[in-house]
Amino acid sequence: MKLLPKLIMYNIINKEITGRWYKSKYKIIRLIGNGGVGEIYLAAHEKRGLVALKISRSMLSITREYDNMKKCEGKNYLPMVYELDDFETHGEAYHFFAMEYIDGYDLSKVMKSDLPLKLKLEIFIIILRIIEDINEEGLIYSDLKHENIMVDSRNLFIRFVDFGSLTPMGGIIKEYTPLYDRYSWKMGDRTADAAYQVFSAAVLLMTLILGYKLRPDKNNILSIRRALVKNNTPEALAELIEKALKGEIKNCRLFYEKLVNVDISVKKQSIKLNALLDSIIAILIFLLGVVLVNLKALTPISLF
Repeated sequence: MKLLPKLIMYNIINKEITGRWYKSKYKIIRLIGNGGVGEIYLAAHEKRGLVALKISRSMLSITREYDNMKKCEGKNYLPMVYELDDFETHGEAYHFFAMEYIDGYDLSKVMKSDLPLKLKLEIFIIILRIIEDINEEGLIYSDLKHENIMVDSRNLFIRFVDFGSLTPMGGIIKEYTPLYDRYSWKMGDRTADAAYQVFSAAVLLMTLILGYKLRPDKNNILSIRRALVKNNTPEALAELIEKALKGEIKNCRLFYEKLVNVDISVKKQSIKLNALLDSIIAILIFLLGVVLVNLKALTPISLF
């Protein structure tokens, strides 16, 4: 489905914008993403080449996200951020920052694939390590979802995007997606604490295992457990996810420690090998590369 601009009512595709302060010129190529407070455009810069521009009417929102990314600068799981500026078109001011363009695909592709459970868990463990690293900075990544996690096709790194949702520990969650929000599931409030992060991570893992999403307005925690059992998820893993959703696992470090030791050998996952076998094997090899590259290249994180 083609994305349509919601923020900028004037056509800026194929137009050139110039930053007010740094005078950098960007030729807008196409819209690549949008959200509640901003839109992301693919643009060409005369020196940097292809970049992503996040544009917003809100100076506060765009500045906060820029500052959040600067706090985590140097981590290879987020895009490099270049500059913060603003421009004017048709008498209206817009604020933006330029960042590295990630050419790849989001986690939905992994969710919908026929990858075996073990490999999906390996990918999730990498994601969990990244989340823990963010939490150690005293921040909660509140808007955790498939669309905000990318696989970089250039080097197979797992990259997080949209850092506008970073919330200081103890603060109030303002940016979230209901599917991953414990309040929407009636399992707690929107305080930015470690347990909130564990909940959202557990929902993410649940969707990777099931291959689809459950809506909180039509389901509950028991529905998740039944769906996991119906999917032949190993009992120990289903129980661990349920505990994480109920707030019995207090932080992502503990979630990681329990997850790497969980027994998934009780019920083997079946892979549909009766069709497109060659394609599936190719996907397995490719995604295994994702795991290996990220485990080797991820900024060192102490998990013990």
